[in-house]
Amino acid sequence: MEYQESTGKQIKKGDVDWTQSRVVFISPAFNAYQKNSVNFRDVPFELWEIRKYGKDLIGLEQHKATSKESIEKFKATSAEIANVSSEIEVVDEQDHLARSSAEVAEIWDNIKEYFAQFPDVTYSSKKHYISIKRESAAVCFVHFQRNCLRINIRKGNIYADGKTKSSGFFELDDPKEMSEERTFKWQSGVTGVDYTINLKDKRDLEYFLWLLKQKYDAI
Repeated sequence: MEYQESTGKQIKKGDVDWTQSRVVFISPAFNAYQKNSVNFRDVPFELWEIRKYGKDLIGLEQHKATSKESIEKFKATSAEIANVSSEIEVVDEQDHLARSSAEVAEIWDNIKEYFAQFPDVTYSSKKHYISIKRESAAVCFVHFQRNCLRINIRKGNIYADGKTKSSGFFELDDPKEMSEERTFKWQSGVTGVDYTINLKDKRDLEYFLWLLKQKYDAI
């Protein structure tokens, strides 16, 4: 309904990848039992605590899993868990790394080491990519391939008149021309623009991180 109201277009059931569904619970507080219920690396549920402040401001804080345990180990003891696990596919970092060579995995480790200096950076693993985020905004989307990382950096949207651009439209300073622009059409008719970078050589890592830092700073 939200999609239809925002875009004026209908979406069919088959257009949605339901294996990536999540259940999000939002509350002023959760007890210890509730917090522990999501303490698995691959559970398709999220707990968010909400706080209200002055001047109509609110804050949201997610309870993130600290355990490396998989909920899969409990499938044999619970029919309900087995049913949910069969319907919803939770993908983590190791699933993405399994597609890539050791050299590509090392590049990814170096990227994470670089961003470890920024406390507001988080990672979100989806079926086809891992996004690097500054708070809630994406710095980039990383697609894991056998011999390279394909990174998409959002530039922004161009509206139907061909002139009006979305707020925060991003321009990358890339003197070595490492990136390529890619355009695509949203169902609303708006044109989306990305920068795409194929990173396969560690010798390009320092320059690549400089490019990525530009996006981080722009958010």
